[in-house]
Amino acid sequence: MAPRQWRGLRRWLGEPAEFQDPKFDTLGARFAAWPRLSVLVDALFADKTMKELVAAGQAHGVPISAVLTPSRILASEHFQAVGAITHAELVPGVRTDVPTGYFVVDDERCGFRTPAPAAGADQPRWLAAPVTPAPSGRPGEYPFRNVRILDLGVIVAGGELSRLYGDLGAQVIKIENADYPDGLRQSRAGAVMSESFAWTHRNHLALGLDLRSERGKQIFRRLVAQADAVFANFKPGTLTSLGFSFDTLREINPRIVLAGSSAFGNRGPWSRRMGYGPLVRATTGVTSLWTSEEASDEARAVGARHAFYDATTIFPDHIVGRSPRSPRWPR
Repeated sequence: MAPRQWRGLRRWLGEPAEFQDPKFDTLGARFAAWPRLSVLVDALFADKTMKELVAAGQAHGVPISAVLTPSRILASEHFQAVGAITHAELVPGVRTDVPTGYFVVDDERCGFRTPAPAAGADQPRWLAAPVTPAPSGRPGEYPFRNVRILDLGVIVAGGELSRLYGDLGAQVIKIENADYPDGLRQSRAGAVMSESFAWTHRNHLALGLDLRSERGKQIFRRLVAQADAVFANFKPGTLTSLGFSFDTLREINPRIVLAGSSAFGNRGPWSRRMGYGPLVRATTGVTSLWTSEEASDEARAVGARHAFYDATTIFPDHIVGRSPRSPRWPR
């Protein structure tokens, strides 16, 4: 957790005296103290439901989610509200709830609509004549060499997308506020930065900028005017609250593209929830599947020492960098 999130947990625990020392703002100190901290967390959680804990934790600014099963997520209020689940006939006489796709273009969810035609009923064909783009550049040149991106992304999901562009030649400018640094920067005591931060932000330029100050806003406007895209993965509404909604960005630069992602989307009852990759993974049923008895049996069948439990690879973050991310295009 970031220091402000740790302080939220501390408030939730009733401000225990033994954890008031500022040293606990650092990740290493909290890890070392976890045997004592976990006793307090266990007592706090013991008599509460998952729903109560998620609501209270989110209210305190603590990253928390329930570990839901696929059946529970299919019936969840949020995914029903945003149209991510539909009741459909998969084959004649068999109807069930199914996901309708994981991204939205022009407010239309792109995914399952109708069952596939019976075998042989529809022949493969192009819906329109395929377009072959004219080659540009010279062999060996980077394809995005003339693209400039302002990267406001954080942790893995933010860095993953911009790194792909940086590796292919784009000029990526990583923008951070020193008062709210990227959480991926947390490192071992005495280290300049973490290995993860270095790996994720290779081929990036860096700029410290306070977008809450008027001077910072002026500088950012100048950068937007000369950029091709802005990447961000804040909670919905954060960029707008800073004074840089998509409409404002487009006024500064009519050709700008804004690519954004958030844990649970821009609308629906969970849209304001804080969510990192592990929380999204737990909420959407993936953690439940990966740690189920069936998964344990399969692991043992292939000689694994224990069931697969993905506690390090932030699966949703790496996937979202390679998936359509609700881009906003000038019209």
